[in-house]
Amino acid sequence: MLPEKIYYPHDFPLTITIAELNEVPLHYHLDVELVVVLQGSITLKSGSCTYTLPKGSIFANNGREVHGFWKTDDSQSTIAVIQFNTAYFAQYFPRLSKSTYRTFALRETDTRFDRLREKVLTLLSLYMTRGIDYKQHCIEESIHLIDFLNENFNLFSFDEGLVVSPAYDNLVMIERMSRIIPYIYEHHEEKITLEDLAEIEHLSTYYISHMMKDCLGLNFREFLSFSRVEFSEMMLLQTDEKIHTIARRIGFSTTAYYEKFFLRWFGRLPAEHREHYASFCKSPTRPEKLGTVNNNAVLSMVQQQLSVVQSRHTENPVRQQKLYVRISATERTRADLKRELIVDITQTDLQKFNCDLLSSDLPNILEQLGCNQVILTSSQTESHLSADQILAFRKQLTAKGITLVEREKSPLQSVPVYGLDSIANMVYVFQSEFLSSRPRHVKLMDGGDSAVLLKGDSGLLTASGLFKPAYYAHLILSKFQGELIAYDPHYVAIRTTGDRPCYLIAVLNYNDSTSRICTGAAALGEVQEAIERYRDELELNISLYGLSGTFSIKKYSFDHSDTLFDFLERIGFPKEYDSPMDFDLNYYTAPKTDVFTEEVDQTLHLNFSVIGTGLQMAVVESLPV
Repeated sequence: MLPEKIYYPHDFPLTITIAELNEVPLHYHLDVELVVVLQGSITLKSGSCTYTLPKGSIFANNGREVHGFWKTDDSQSTIAVIQFNTAYFAQYFPRLSKSTYRTFALRETDTRFDRLREKVLTLLSLYMTRGIDYKQHCIEESIHLIDFLNENFNLFSFDEGLVVSPAYDNLVMIERMSRIIPYIYEHHEEKITLEDLAEIEHLSTYYISHMMKDCLGLNFREFLSFSRVEFSEMMLLQTDEKIHTIARRIGFSTTAYYEKFFLRWFGRLPAEHREHYASFCKSPTRPEKLGTVNNNAVLSMVQQQLSVVQSRHTENPVRQQKLYVRISATERTRADLKRELIVDITQTDLQKFNCDLLSSDLPNILEQLGCNQVILTSSQTESHLSADQILAFRKQLTAKGITLVEREKSPLQSVPVYGLDSIANMVYVFQSEFLSSRPRHVKLMDGGDSAVLLKGDSGLLTASGLFKPAYYAHLILSKFQGELIAYDPHYVAIRTTGDRPCYLIAVLNYNDSTSRICTGAAALGEVQEAIERYRDELELNISLYGLSGTFSIKKYSFDHSDTLFDFLERIGFPKEYDSPMDFDLNYYTAPKTDVFTEEVDQTLHLNFSVIGTGLQMAVVESLPV
């Protein structure tokens, strides 16, 4: 069995074969392949696992995976095999050659599988109808499809002895494991350790170990052994090398260890496996056996299945928007972004922060927000600070480059707008303010009782000093100062100035209700319903080209779950909340974060996925050589 070379037309980086299946013997190749069961059922062997795939199944074979498939009984089995030219699609997905897709699950518990079917069947329909520019449309749909695989299926775990697609909603964990698994595969023959992975991911060995066990169901040492024996199958079936030689080549210190782990995963010793499957490998004497099919009949079959999948989502339609954007790192400046932030602070606010007792929390917060001026107000209902206390605060601000102005202000009763406490306000503030050059006045803290966390007030902090979504919006805006190089209603990119410029990209997902619940009187229930109802998905792939070197990428993700609104919603919106058993709630409302480094040769590819109202941000900084 030699590696199969796939030949593609010069103007089409796909091969799509639609046929009646009898048998495709064991083989492997370097490109990603999808096997689609359109009629009947088939049996498929991939690595150490054998799967029974009924009608509607889609199975992904990655490069270098030994696989074969055949029909399960005497009934007709119609399949489509889609192969993607890795060399071509690597310009969009540089890690495609290291993919670890698994699209099979014993129990399909979420909508990912139907969405995958919809994308695959759409691609097949485009290909079979052969409309105007159908090749270009197929390429574009393939980009969407591969992107969806990366986002939802580039990870696997073990369930009842099979390698399956897990259901995880922790995006940071998924992204990390999507780097760790290919790294282990790539270096399986080396003496890699848990410490190596911890250093690469900048995490503790304890965290890495538990993350792998939670995701894969195997610990690090078990998975390293699995990857080694899986790779060894290629050598067993296509060479006559001695078992002890193969054991050394794939990283095992002894033949006994190799045989132990091979038996665990494949159910036979290596020599027995070689003898059993030698005659099952694709060769001139055992070619694939595929029958022809009626194109119109299969097209009708594909379109009928596509209609069924799409009809499942009509009761609660969710719009999925995918954008592919190329941005030049040296793009001519469209505008220079500068901003002036003026923060209104009451004397009561100052007393809460206890600034007169040498606390520097508030001046630091104001500095991080990019505050230029503080307006200190007082009212007849407040207790007043002494002149010495105000002078001490003024000195603290002056040291940060912030001016202080004192004013008297009468208290005004405002109508509660609970959208101001929600993720919608973060998106609304950023979307409406990042291009504005006028001074922006904001209120530091909500007024009133500290135990009432949701008031529908316009402060950046709650009355107890917890960060609200608007705080994070202004914190991000304080960084978005520099040269605007790309702008769209759903994304903005800037380049900072200086000897080592960095690039900041923000991606926003929102609808009309986002501004409505933040600018007019909105009750708790109304805000809750508006946020829950809007579940549209935005997937944005940005290629930032014109870069070379090593870059650190920091990604921040803000969604509904990162707010006090969501926290209190889960416990029924209590009127007052003050629990001595809680940790600092600011940790609960902080964004999801991830940090990694990337070696860039001309183009850096960044992926963003936002479901419902939310904002994601990436900071790209070059690292010194």
